[in-house]
This record gives sequence, structure tokens and C-alpha cells, in this order.
Amino acid sequence: MRSFRFRASVVLPVLALVLAAAGGVVAGTQSSDEQSLQPTRQGADRGVERRVDALLARMTLQEKLEQIQLLPDFMVTEDEVRKGLGSVLSVTDPKRIRELQRIAVEESRLKIPMLFAFDTIHGFRTIFPIPLGAGASFDPRVAFDDHRYGARESAVVGLKQTYAPMVDVSHEPRWGRIAEAAGEDPYLNSVLGAARVKAIQGSDYSAPDKLVASPKHFVAYGQPESGRDYNTTDMSTQRLWNLYLPPFKAAIDAGADTAMCSFNAINGVPGCGNDDTMNRILKGEWGFDGFIESDWTAVAELRACPPSNPGAGPCGHGVAADGPDAAALALNSGVDSEMTSTLIRDFGAQLLAQGRISMRRIDDAVRRILRVKFRAGLFEHPYAPVAPERAEAEMLKPDAVAAARRAAGRSMVLLQNRGGVLPLDPSKKTAVIGPLADNQHDMLGPWWGAGRDADAVSVLAGVRQQSPGATYAEGCKLSNAEPPTDDPEGCGSDAGFAEAVATARAADQVVLALGETREMSGEAAARSTLDLPGRQEELLRAIRATGKPVAVVLFSGRPLALENVVDDAPASWRRGSQACRPARRSPTWSSARSTRAASSPSRSRAGSARCRSTTTTSPPAGPATPSRSTSHATATSPAARRCSSSATGSATPPSRSRTSS
Repeated sequence: MRSFRFRASVVLPVLALVLAAAGGVVAGTQSSDEQSLQPTRQGADRGVERRVDALLARMTLQEKLEQIQLLPDFMVTEDEVRKGLGSVLSVTDPKRIRELQRIAVEESRLKIPMLFAFDTIHGFRTIFPIPLGAGASFDPRVAFDDHRYGARESAVVGLKQTYAPMVDVSHEPRWGRIAEAAGEDPYLNSVLGAARVKAIQGSDYSAPDKLVASPKHFVAYGQPESGRDYNTTDMSTQRLWNLYLPPFKAAIDAGADTAMCSFNAINGVPGCGNDDTMNRILKGEWGFDGFIESDWTAVAELRACPPSNPGAGPCGHGVAADGPDAAALALNSGVDSEMTSTLIRDFGAQLLAQGRISMRRIDDAVRRILRVKFRAGLFEHPYAPVAPERAEAEMLKPDAVAAARRAAGRSMVLLQNRGGVLPLDPSKKTAVIGPLADNQHDMLGPWWGAGRDADAVSVLAGVRQQSPGATYAEGCKLSNAEPPTDDPEGCGSDAGFAEAVATARAADQVVLALGETREMSGEAAARSTLDLPGRQEELLRAIRATGKPVAVVLFSGRPLALENVVDDAPASWRRGSQACRPARRSPTWSSARSTRAASSPSRSRAGSARCRSTTTTSPPAGPATPSRSTSHATATSPAARRCSSSATGSATPPSRSRTSS
């Protein structure tokens, strides 16, 4: 779903994306790769099909059109539910979900349960590294655990569908949503995407701790021109089939029973009005028998501007003259469920009478939706597995928190450790400096689900668990403004630099936390430049000039251009709520110098438990020009920008976001 417009991007030279070279998965992970990619999709169950046919035969036309309708939390009314509303998204209050479901199964004519959906992208309440960070782990288990616990926590409140995994391959670091998938490689996205689907659904998604998965955005949404979100995509058939379709095929083979079509146009044809991709490929060649939901208002956006019939609402693609035209195009092209806009529901009867859509196609769409509801066990168990008042107690369970912590560690990338700055010595006085040093909010990254800032472990808190006397200075303040904004970066003043320098000089070693805020990546958050926002590089140079050993931890949701940073420190991704909690025997802290440090930089955005081992370090700088032998380390990890409660930086170039599914 989305609520913001794109920010224009200007092409500038950037570092090449290096998250995953084709064929780069090492032999030691091949067995887990093969296991993730093993097809598990099952054929239709005759019992389910009989129940679907029997229910469909009892439905009126208006009830069928209501089943096709998918409304967001702020548009749902109890009267609409009584009429047979099909699905709801973004309601997460367990009491509200239970009450709406009660109305559906007790007060609607046919007692058809609703499907409640949410964007559980890298954790629901326990936030894991952003998917880009998980990609840097090259470990299917990291992706599997993310959605295993995300599904469990989502199901507890009454949700039964997640708009995940996002498997959009992207080679465009300016694009904010690069944070939400595994990067540039179709094989890596296929393996991790399939692992996520299997974690979300299990062998039977009617289980109380499972959901139905919805891979998105079908297809080629990850390669918009100029990196601008929602922009058009233009590519050859060869590139489409070899780079962008494989992860979706892997997700469908893994059993995904729903899918989301994309906002963008590919070769001039909008994703939610594309007969070739939805009907011929997904439903035809791949045998997909689940349903396709449109992205947020994507059906209305098929219209030309200014909008006509109705004369308000989104528009833009210009392939439909008005609302009825858009509804007919979307339904006939393969859309089964319309999100937010209501054109199929409102104009369906008229279009049927005019012969522009058929009852056969309406029945096909409704049959697909009912099929998923029966497979999900909603007719037998429409409510959450626990009472609403018990839902909070099921969040942040020890096993989920431990898994998020492991994932944060696995997703961090050590860029370099020249001079052996890492591991740090806990007996020495440590200064923790930077705009992201004492920051829980930005640790969670974009699409943080129901994560809370208070759940996250900041860099400062994590360091103080090992070195209680650690001191702190912010240096400058980054912007947390949502796009569009007049202040997209922040850190525009050096007023706090003097305090930061003084804090560094009074310490024996420095941890410098730099990077992007969580609002700088995700949907509608394109960036025209890929350097550190604001004057952070100046802050880095000022701290290095003190001559103290410096370990730089970079937090980002996209690959960054780090030419001027790698020589000065380490990096990390958005690593989630456990991003910065030290391990009991953390390799980052030791009284002895590390003899195993890598020579290349690293980064991270890891989630709530992630700060423990992603850094770039630099040795003390001499009084004159720093020599190549100066020591520094940089670490980064691609965890989840949307995890606003605990994450770390990044070492490969990241990207930005908007507010739609």
C-alpha cells in the first residue's frame, strides 16, 4: 500500500551492487539451498473444491463482488462486513479483528469469514534484519526464522495472510524498496524467497501459527527508471525471464497461494492490467490456483488523469478511460481481489450487463478467494488461536528474540579491519558517537510491522552492556521526516562536532554509528545520491583526526557509495530489534587483538538484536596525513530498516521506500 509520492532521483555514479554475484553461494550452503527450492506445491483437494462450488452456487452477484473487495482498516465498516466483505488489511488490534470476524461469521447472510492481512515483512513484533540484510547472510535459515516467528506473532492477533515475501530483484540502489528483498541476484532471491514462503505457510497454513504468503510485486517492480518508486520499467523478454521472474516461480513452487500484482508498468503495460504476466504466465504456465490481489489503489491508477467516473481518487497509467474501464481491464487481466479502490465492486453489475466482463470470470475470482479461505481453515477456525487479551504475552518470546539476535549476527558484513581495531577491549574507555548511536527508532528499519522503538537495543545500550563506563555524543541529528519532505537528510550543522571530538579524545577507543534513518529507505524513499546523508563524512574525518582507534558501524537500507568512508571505518545494515545486543562471548569485544579480521568492509540493518559484530575500524590517525597502515574497521549489515527498534548499518550499496504494499 502506499501513501506517499516518489522523490525525484538524479543519476550519479555509484558503487556497483555487490550483494550477491550469480552463482556466488558457497558449496557449504548448497544442501540448504536445494531444500529451500524443493517444490512443495500441492494440487487441488476435491473436498475443498466441492465446498467452494457449493458455496459459490448460493451467492448473489453482489455477494460475489463483495468477496472480491479488499479494504484497509480505515475504510472498513461493520455494515460492509455484514454485506459479505471479502478481506481486510492493516487491522492489527486483536479485539477489533475478533469483533469484525464475529460480525462476518454470525451476521452476514452466508457466514463467510474474512481474510485479515498485513505487511509482515521482516518481523511482526520481534523485528529481524531487513531482507536486504538477510540476503547478505547467504543463509536460508535466517530468512526462514524471520518468517517463522513473524507468522506466529501475526497469527496470534488474528491475521491469516501476509504480503510477503517481496522477491523483487533490483539493480537500482537509489530505489528505496531495495531494502525489502535480497538484492540483485535472482538465485539468492529465489532461495530466500522460497524459504520465507515455507516458513510462513508450513506444510498446512490452516495451522494456528501459520499464514498464507503473498509474494510481490508481480513483476519487475524492482527496476524502475531512475530508481524512482512506481516509475515505469522497460526491459527485454530475456531479462524478464532470466532475472526477474525466477524468484516468483520459486515462491509459487514453494506453495505460495496468493500473489500481489505491481504498481508499475512493464514495457508500457501496468502490472495490475497485464494479461500476459497474470493470466498467461502465473495462472497458465505456472498453474497457480490461488488468488491475485492488486496493490494499493492499483486498479484505480489504471485510469487516465484527470480521473473520471468517479471524478476523484488515484489515476495515472492512462490505459483505462474511467472507473468501469479500469475495473474491466483489471478483472479480465487476472486481478481477483481489489485493494482499497472499489471499482470492481461498484461497477461489476453494470459491466456484466454490458457484456464487458463475464460471470465465468467473476466466479473464477471468487472461487480462488474461497479456495484460499477453505485451505486456511477459516470456516472451521475463524478466530485467532488465543484470546485478544493474551496476544501481547505471545510477543517477543525468548526463542523469537534469540533467533532475531542470531539473524542480526549472520547478516552483518565486515568491510575491513585494518590495524586490528576489532575486537574492542571492554576494559578500555569507549566513546560511542554519532546520530545513530543512542537510537532505537532507526534500528528497526522500514516496514517495521508492529515493532516498537522501546523493544530495540541501541548501539550505546549494547556497548554499555560490555563496557558500562562508555561515554556518548550525538555529533549531529539526522532527519526522520517521511517523504516528501524539505529536509530529507538532516545532519546539516557541525555545531555538535566539537563535543563529539572532545568525547573521542577523552576515550581510548571509539564506536562511530553513522548511516541512514529508517525513513530514508522503503516505499517512496528514493535517493538521488548514495553517500552518507548530511555532513556525516565530515564528522567521521573529525573523529579520525583525534588519533583514536575508530570502529564505524553503518546503518542503511540500501547499498551506499562508501569510497570516502571505507578508508575511515566499518559498516552494518538495519538489523532489527536485537541489532545491537552483544553476544555473551561477542567477537567484537576482547582483551586481545583479533587475528582473524577480514580485509574488506562490512555493514548492517539488523533488527532488534543486531549490533554485535558489524563494524569498520580504523587505527589512530597520525598528526599528519593518515598513512595506509592506520587501523580502522567498518562493518555493515542489511537487516531491516523497517525494524525501528534495533539495527545496524551496511556495507554494500542500499536503497529507499514508500507506503504501499
